[in-house]
Amino acid sequence: LPEVPVSGEVMFNEILFDPVPPCNDFIELYNNSDKVIDVSRLRISSTGRDGSVSSAVALTSLPRQLLPESFMAFTTAKKSITSFYKCSDAWGITEVRALPTMPDDGAMLTLYDMSLKIIDRMEFSPSMHLIFLSGVEGVALEKVRPDLPSGLATNWHSASETCNWGSPGAPNSVIVPDPATEKGMSLSSARISPDSDGFEDVLAIRVFTGSIDNIISVTIFNDRGYIVRKLAERYVAGERTEFIWDGTSDNGSRLAPGLYMVLTETYGANGIVNRWKKVCALLYR
Repeated sequence: LPEVPVSGEVMFNEILFDPVPPCNDFIELYNNSDKVIDVSRLRISSTGRDGSVSSAVALTSLPRQLLPESFMAFTTAKKSITSFYKCSDAWGITEVRALPTMPDDGAMLTLYDMSLKIIDRMEFSPSMHLIFLSGVEGVALEKVRPDLPSGLATNWHSASETCNWGSPGAPNSVIVPDPATEKGMSLSSARISPDSDGFEDVLAIRVFTGSIDNIISVTIFNDRGYIVRKLAERYVAGERTEFIWDGTSDNGSRLAPGLYMVLTETYGANGIVNRWKKVCALLYR
């Protein structure tokens, strides 16, 4: 039987806010729980950069079940979406009468239950796309792993070109493997190739400290020892956390191919200090 989700059990997973005609916007949700969720009991609103707030829109008036670890996308133009995005799954797409306003310059989306308790929230903008794309019209933003927090911009990435820039209703086109459980720092791969082909486009940096309260800093150095990216500075986290690097510098520019060192420093509430280093290669096709 359907159950009421709590915060973090249903999450935003993929959005299209700047569609190419004849497509319209879409919003995809992911069930991050072992519950069956009735999406007719969910509401979504948007808050523009000018502070304007849209009314909370019901996704559908008909009961529709979102099963555990499943995806469901919502759009007002299902046929156009399935025709345009070759990696989409029609069974995972629901056509609706309306979605909240999703301006091309960005906004904040909020997911509510029937009593307007916040289930999930994410802020999107064109700056979250790959810096080297010539245009972002028709390019969806998707998470690099569905269970990652929606509120961190680094957990979002432009969809892969191999899927025609979107995968509504289906597993994401850009995805990293599940985290390791060994204490320390681990990388999802020994290399990163941010060329939007859906393979190793991003690097997941997993940190497992083994203690509860930690302050974590993650810094990327080039092969000459210069800092090129401060991925995290004094980030407050529990015993396990994850950071995503897309191969860009602090100012968002594309870095040169070569070897880069990832340095992670953790400061625990128990007084224990850890420092881990790993090297990865940045490549382009």
